[in-house]
Amino acid sequence: MSAEFRILTVVDDESSVRATTSCDSLADTKIQDSLFQDFEQLATLGSKPVMLDLRSVKFFEGTVPGKLLRLSDAVSAAGGALTVLAAPNICEVLKMLQLDKKFKVNETEQPAGLFKLG
Repeated sequence: MSAEFRILTVVDDESSVRATTSCDSLADTKIQDSLFQDFEQLATLGSKPVMLDLRSVKFFEGTVPGKLLRLSDAVSAAGGALTVLAAPNICEVLKMLQLDKKFKVNETEQPAGLFKLG
């Protein structure tokens, strides 16, 4: 399946999907709109685990956590699982919002097994 992404760089292999952004702020409405469209595309990639690397992001606007939750729900409904990699301050906010109960939130990549489901 071919998808066009605007903000994310996506690598889709047989066992997982890795999506990365180089944006440092998700406060601009145009960037958010493009990112959220990319999230919708990510959700269509099937039942694979998705690693969303947002470690370059230092700041985001209030609608971003809700969009991450929607992405997590869509990926889960397709049989996959979402992991978000983020800077420490972003991880802290996501954990304060208890989003780490819906998807994995990490500052660094975990060793082999990160994508194992079950």
